Amino acid sequence: MPGGEAQYHYNNIYAFGDATPNGWNIGEAVKFDKVDDNTYTATFAINAGEMKFPLNNDWGCDWIMPTENGVGLSHSACMLVKDGDSRDYKWKVSADEAGTYTIVLDVKNMTMTATKSE
Repeated sequence: MPGGEAQYHYNNIYAFGDATPNGWNIGEAVKFDKVDDNTYTATFAINAGEMKFPLNNDWGCDWIMPTENGVGLSHSACMLVKDGDSRDYKWKVSADEAGTYTIVLDVKNMTMTATKSE
């Protein structure tokens, strides 16, 4: 990043939306485990529906969202959307995609990898 080193790590990342176990209840969003400053992971059941990743478990925060709205779990490119930005992009999980997944977020390269459990 020109002019200095970018900071990628965050205190927390959560999974939120009706595709997640606790739905749109942001106070009970699924919390990711921090692997290192750039990598976060969580394993949970994903239902048909929508989800995105807040950096706090409240509404007034920054979000990790897909780079296009309404894409499936195979869409790995994501972006940081600052609080107050009008974009509200979400991954849209189809009934065929539903299942238990391990989600890995790489916040340095801004990718999301969803691996379905056998």
